[in-house]
Amino acid sequence: MTMPIYEMLKSYRDKKPLPFHMPGHILGRGLFKELKSAGGLDITEIPGSDCLHSPEGVIKEAQELAAGCFGAAYTLFMVNGSTSGIQAMIQAAVRTGGKLIIGRDCHRSVIDSMAMMDVEPVFVMPEMDEEHQIPLGVSAAAVEDALAVNPDAQGILLTRPGYYGTAAALDGIAGIARQYKVPLMTDEAHGAHFIFHDLFPKPALALGTDLCVQSLHKTLPALTQTALLHGSRNSLIERRFVERAASM
Repeated sequence: MTMPIYEMLKSYRDKKPLPFHMPGHILGRGLFKELKSAGGLDITEIPGSDCLHSPEGVIKEAQELAAGCFGAAYTLFMVNGSTSGIQAMIQAAVRTGGKLIIGRDCHRSVIDSMAMMDVEPVFVMPEMDEEHQIPLGVSAAAVEDALAVNPDAQGILLTRPGYYGTAAALDGIAGIARQYKVPLMTDEAHGAHFIFHDLFPKPALALGTDLCVQSLHKTLPALTQTALLHGSRNSLIERRFVERAASM
């Protein structure tokens, strides 16, 4: 198994350097007990560590490995959870003052991002399990109705899976989005594990989404805030816009 970032950090730590760079805990020496070990791999941008905003070395290699693993054309590492990925997707897809079709069951970060960017929401209500009062996700018919009334919408952003574990049928929605030439974005924060077993629902990338965000820390063995932003091979949103927004 190749772990380029970890291997670089471990090699640097094991050389026992005297670092005159951030962070101030000096490779964990100034941290308290259990944090010392983790701090030994916590550094700033130094030669060999690469740069998240313009990766050319170990981060670039690690992102390419992640893209291959999750079936993406490219993958970007997020350092503020799926929230930062959602912000980047919206900023890359929708112009200021534009419209975005969203499920009413969306995460608050979607609403907050739209407020910061002066984007107008077009809410679509999810279907409901009336007996248990559980939202089941947005239907393809509801999305098509929203597009028919709002042909000027610049994107669709849906949550899948939902917060009760339900995973709406996304392939039909993706087909409608393509028909209207409107990019489909998916908040797949709770579905990073879908790719790893056939008994799980199919991941959003396999069903035709243009962009999706996953929180690895929710369902996979990763530290809090670990998230990925994936772009599909046939995305309607250019990669350069996504990378710029993610950097911002």
